[in-house]
Amino acid sequence: MKYHSKKFLSSVLFIIFSSAVQASTYSFATLDYPGASNTRITAIDGSSLIGYHWDTSSSLAHGFLYDGINWTNLDYPGGIGTGTQIEDINNGNIVGDYDPPIHGLNKGFLYNNTGWNSLEFPGSQQSAASGIDGMKIVGSYEGVDGVEHGFIYNGSSWSILDYPGAQGSWAMGIEGDLIVGGYDDSNGNEHGYLFNGSSWIDLNYPGAIETMVEDINGSNIVGSYSNGTKEQGFLFDGDKWFTLNYPGAFDTVVDGIDGGNLVGYYTDAKGTHGYIATVPLPSGLLLFVSAATIMGFFQRQANSVQ
Repeated sequence: MKYHSKKFLSSVLFIIFSSAVQASTYSFATLDYPGASNTRITAIDGSSLIGYHWDTSSSLAHGFLYDGINWTNLDYPGGIGTGTQIEDINNGNIVGDYDPPIHGLNKGFLYNNTGWNSLEFPGSQQSAASGIDGMKIVGSYEGVDGVEHGFIYNGSSWSILDYPGAQGSWAMGIEGDLIVGGYDDSNGNEHGYLFNGSSWIDLNYPGAIETMVEDINGSNIVGSYSNGTKEQGFLFDGDKWFTLNYPGAFDTVVDGIDGGNLVGYYTDAKGTHGYIATVPLPSGLLLFVSAATIMGFFQRQANSVQ
């Protein structure tokens, strides 16, 4: 089963926007968990950043919360195997997945600053929570058929979210009634989607072999894409696609977005590193748009799947 997976420095990410797809000028601020060999920053909510870290000698992941000053460990009680992978945060509520005593059968969780609640899609072999907005949680589960399915959970009931005709699909992020995620086609290639409760909109970076969508904020969607040789980060504003790559990195992923702040991770010869980047708003790029603008985006798409 796939798990798809989201101290502040004053470094600013400068991007020159002049076309839909282009190289950009920017700078990243690296954020590595103290003493860890590998770090992933997976999400941001205001001044709170979350993610997980692990050592090269071990696959055991440890979750954390970072407030710009202090790093706080967040490990699901009793989690073993691959440990705790934290994926999203909203108003202090945190979701992710953990490896329970029966190794290999991961389960999702919700942490609300005071206690941990295990989340498991009814009848599933394993589950993972990837996104949260208010009381709504989205993620994926593996059924008895061995196929990955998306879900939405409202605190009392579960609903399946399956992209029509896909070999497998999953939900990654949610904001209001909008959900983003991904699916596999018949060739096993991954594609992104945006779902508004009734229509499925394909999200494919132009010319990419695969597109991995991670998060949504306002009209902006972030993730990564592959051209067959490496992963590169992207931001999609509902109209144009922008590439974001850490200079010299093997791969770059944008995992989360909150306003003008982007977080994610990149890999180099030394391992995996987290980062935060701040995007100034150029003319024509609004990080917060009205509901009417969002609905206009849906109406413009010719590849909507009903």
